[in-house]
Amino acid sequence: MEQVRNYVIEHICGDLSIDSIARHCRISRKSLYNLLEKELNVTPSTYIRQLKLEMIYSELSQNLAVRNVTEIALRYGFSNLGRFSAQYRDHIGELPSQTLRRLGRCA
Repeated sequence: MEQVRNYVIEHICGDLSIDSIARHCRISRKSLYNLLEKELNVTPSTYIRQLKLEMIYSELSQNLAVRNVTEIALRYGFSNLGRFSAQYRDHIGELPSQTLRRLGRCA
């Protein structure tokens, strides 16, 4: 599990696929699905998305260099900003713009 997490984090803004994770961990695609289902009750795609959202939350909360939500969403591969905002709210509990606003910055 640690190897999966580390690989995803290392490649979170790049070309990250389920097949590349499985290859890196030297397991089959099916084994990766089974591992994440057993350990976290999620699919690999959901796991990747959740890690992305958590990293975005961290950046929005702590990084004063982040100018706006769009810039960070695009950097992490979210091209549909409406869907990104809804997924962020569902996972984090607030809109990304609210995270920025809490720190007195503009969204």
